[in-house]
Amino acid sequence: MTHGVIQITKWVSQTLSSSKKGRSFNEGFTLLEVLVSLAIVAVGIAASAKMITQSITIRDEIEKRFIANLVSSNYLNRLLESHAWQNPMNGASENMAGYEWEVRVEQSTTPNTDIVRIDVSASLNQTEGYGSLFYYKANLNQRSNDN
Repeated sequence: MTHGVIQITKWVSQTLSSSKKGRSFNEGFTLLEVLVSLAIVAVGIAASAKMITQSITIRDEIEKRFIANLVSSNYLNRLLESHAWQNPMNGASENMAGYEWEVRVEQSTTPNTDIVRIDVSASLNQTEGYGSLFYYKANLNQRSNDN
């Protein structure tokens, strides 16, 4: 066992002495080596900061889209429950998750006259919709009026 330790010690001392190449261990790093390493670290920190900023922006966008879909779904369910889907109030305002959402409802016909398509979208500040959904509703009132 001691013989193995002695061999390892010799190998380490030979490796250290061969790596010196006329340089003592007291010299330290040169100014150029320090500047290069600082530049590498700075580039890494800048890339990390940009990635974190983009992640936060994307997270906020996903959160707004998710909330907009909830707003659209809630509004559509209230329309269907109150049977007001035939004359929906366009441009209604909904407050959810600290945002003021504008809800738009569009009704369109389909090739089948007994079925109506209802599109509901939610947006912030009258910009492009963050979330939208559509629903097909059988127009039972039309059928009962024809009979």
